[in-house]
Amino acid sequence: MTSALSLIAQKNCRLLGLLLNFIEICARYQKFILFLGFSNLIHIIKTMVITDKQAIFKILSNKEKFAIYVGAGASVDSGVITAKTICEDIRDLLISHGVTTIDDYEKYLEWNDHSSRYSTCIEKAYPSEASRVDYFTELLAGIKPSFFHYGTSLLISHKILKNIAITTNFDKLLELAFYHIGNIECQAIRMPEESRFISNSDKDKCYLLKIHGDYDTHNISNTSSETTIMPEDIYKQVENALKNAGLVVLGTAGYEKSIHTMFDKLAVEDNIVKNKILEYGLLWGIYMGADKPHNLTEEESNRLLLEKLNTDTVNKAIVSKIKETYRRHSGFNFFPIWGAGEFIFDLIQKVGGKNNALVGTANLYLDHEMRLRYVLSTEGLVSDAIIKHIESLRFQKKRYESGRKVAAKVPEIAFTIINTKANYEIQISYGDITSRRFLNDPENTKLNNIVISPDDTFLSAGGGVAYGLLEKGSKTKILHELYKFSPVEQNDVVVTSGFDLPVKYIFHVAALEIDKNADYNISTNTLDHAMQNVMKKFQGLDGHVLYIPLIGSGLGKLSPVESFNSIFNALKTCTRSTEKRVFHIVISEEKRLGREYLKDFFETLSKPEYSYQEIA
Repeated sequence: MTSALSLIAQKNCRLLGLLLNFIEICARYQKFILFLGFSNLIHIIKTMVITDKQAIFKILSNKEKFAIYVGAGASVDSGVITAKTICEDIRDLLISHGVTTIDDYEKYLEWNDHSSRYSTCIEKAYPSEASRVDYFTELLAGIKPSFFHYGTSLLISHKILKNIAITTNFDKLLELAFYHIGNIECQAIRMPEESRFISNSDKDKCYLLKIHGDYDTHNISNTSSETTIMPEDIYKQVENALKNAGLVVLGTAGYEKSIHTMFDKLAVEDNIVKNKILEYGLLWGIYMGADKPHNLTEEESNRLLLEKLNTDTVNKAIVSKIKETYRRHSGFNFFPIWGAGEFIFDLIQKVGGKNNALVGTANLYLDHEMRLRYVLSTEGLVSDAIIKHIESLRFQKKRYESGRKVAAKVPEIAFTIINTKANYEIQISYGDITSRRFLNDPENTKLNNIVISPDDTFLSAGGGVAYGLLEKGSKTKILHELYKFSPVEQNDVVVTSGFDLPVKYIFHVAALEIDKNADYNISTNTLDHAMQNVMKKFQGLDGHVLYIPLIGSGLGKLSPVESFNSIFNALKTCTRSTEKRVFHIVISEEKRLGREYLKDFFETLSKPEYSYQEIA
């Protein structure tokens, strides 16, 4: 009797435990329950959402079966502004011209209707097709492909993804990426009559279906009347492309009416079962933010993704459609991404491991932050340390860009110091050392002129001056070159060409050591050694002009005085040359290192070897 009661009690405890677990799950996802419906909650939690790793596995298990859908969000890394920013700019423009007011714009622009806001804003600001073509032509001028576009091109040309890409974008970034890499041709299908050029048998060509047209062909679709329903002939192009295939969706929230209508039609039962449309499923990437959490578990990934799905990150109609379709076809899933480019690079890395030729080629096209993440992770830094370093660089970048907007100026000479014995001159200036006008001095460009880019042992090229030189000197080319050397030892000097800068060489000086915790190490002693290496390289290359910022006084935390003293002491070691050498020490602002300190410093120099003059 006692054992029977004990057994019943144990069963009741187990039932109670299961009930408590169920209540905890319900409490955690109570908001999502209201939206998706209570009866399907447990099923959806376990199945409709998958991890990014599971999405990659599905794609690699079915090579050349998944086409890619490219939304506007995938072009953000190239500098293309988002639909949200376009709407905000138009709203501010219309308010400034009195077309609408602060009180009335929400109604006038259908601001609170996510499916109508963008098309309404475009239509109100640019009512004619010609004005819309002009607007987008100007908006996209000079935009260059990001890693996402290069990586996608590589995955298609290496026959990992199907040779069909579908996009609503008007830019030419994907076409340019194919052209630059040169593995296979990319043919844009911009209007229905061009669909006759698509050949299912030609596997060595990518077809890019521009379902909202192109500004070149003057058939862009972005007003409400143009995007409510997709023309049937365009829809048929998409349907044919997805027969016996799957689709990976990146960079879109699916709010355009024509787009969620298109997915509604594609995912009907007859299409999937009888016509084999989306036979391999639909994988919809949801942007989770820039930085992926360290050691993210599957359970935590799913929880974060479900929370995102309960916001306006993706159209609720899309969520409902995928949920409904999943009941019959388990290949319809949402998965998390931390940037479209990051996902594409993760996919590339899983294709064949570290030594795969595809990975090596992809590395050459990595965006700035992506390159850093890859280099830092391969050197053993954990995710938290990588994020810490990148956030520091983001801060420096933001400070540099805001400084340029407010006070950037061509450096002006404040002092000249002449050493008659060694035949060199030192000029002290205040201003922006990255100024092309400053570096492009006709007297110096004819000579062997060199600029210093202060850097770290991973050649991050991300702090202040280094970032400015990178932006102005052809970012992609410089990053390609730096990738070949990184990482280096502290105090090393890596020499590259000046690329698009008006200098012959750039000296990338690794004055800052980054340790495994992403802490920065530098001292006056290490900077002394770095500057000694600079002088050896400078004299070895028979340099004539050297532009020098205050190294180590940004992320490195040396004071401007400490940096200046180390630099000046190194210049004093310059040996005599028959040709006069000129050293430009450039200080960003006078408040960092004022004239009074410099005058006192120069008074201590030995005479008559040195003479100095203050320039008003």
